[in-house]
Amino acid sequence: MLAVFCGGTATMALEGFSDEAALARVMDIIEPMLGPDVRTPVTVVQTNWTDHPWVGGGYATWPRPWDTSDPWAPMRVSHDGLHFTGAELASAYPGFIESAIRAGHETAARIKLAS
Repeated sequence: MLAVFCGGTATMALEGFSDEAALARVMDIIEPMLGPDVRTPVTVVQTNWTDHPWVGGGYATWPRPWDTSDPWAPMRVSHDGLHFTGAELASAYPGFIESAIRAGHETAARIKLAS
């Protein structure tokens, strides 16, 4: 799986593009890094969060409801053997690359303990 997030100036540069044109432009950018196979994905999901009421186009988000002390807690628990991880689920630095790395390590540790 490959996830590509476009924010800031990249989002502004893609403004007004059709989904197909935006995908083609993103592929133009990542193909030199990952090779031509990147242009033949099995599935593509594109979402424009610019007008989303919770995130407003931003990468990091806080879930609702706001009055919960740890609204991400349910996402840190395995559901039918599926484990979630992500920058917002880390113990520190939510929304930063450091938090994504920490969340991956924390999730891997939970999986290792469970097996």
